[in-house]
Amino acid sequence: MTPSPIRMVSRLLGVLAAVALLGTAYIHADLAGNFDAIGDQVTEGALFRAQAAAAAVAALWLLIRPTRLAWWLALAVSAASLAAVVGSVYVEVPAIGPFPKLYEPVWYAEKGYAAAAAGAALVLAVTGLGAGRTRRSSGRRGEWHRTQPRSS
Repeated sequence: MTPSPIRMVSRLLGVLAAVALLGTAYIHADLAGNFDAIGDQVTEGALFRAQAAAAAVAALWLLIRPTRLAWWLALAVSAASLAAVVGSVYVEVPAIGPFPKLYEPVWYAEKGYAAAAAGAALVLAVTGLGAGRTRRSSGRRGEWHRTQPRSS
């Protein structure tokens, strides 16, 4: 049985989103060692590794079984990553509890690549959620039926 075009598009979106998430995971894991000295209890390097792990889990989940929950995780991870990368340039976030101050008001290649990958993953996750909704509403289960107006 041939998969429907919407299912194929949804699958392609999942693969593309996973590639973008794996890109941001790689960049953060690669840069983590450079930021281990920043912070006391929780270092920026540890935050970079946590982001890399979360992005990798979301990417693998999308590749193995692209459920709605996997799409929501991809959306949350990519949105948080994009907000952190862009925010670290323009907003001086003070140290909060064990977390270090996050402020690096400069753009460099890896930061730009991480922002681009997170932004792409975010757009693909939103699109993937929309494609899943279209697929779900076009099936028999939960299909919308036009109701006849009541006669008064």
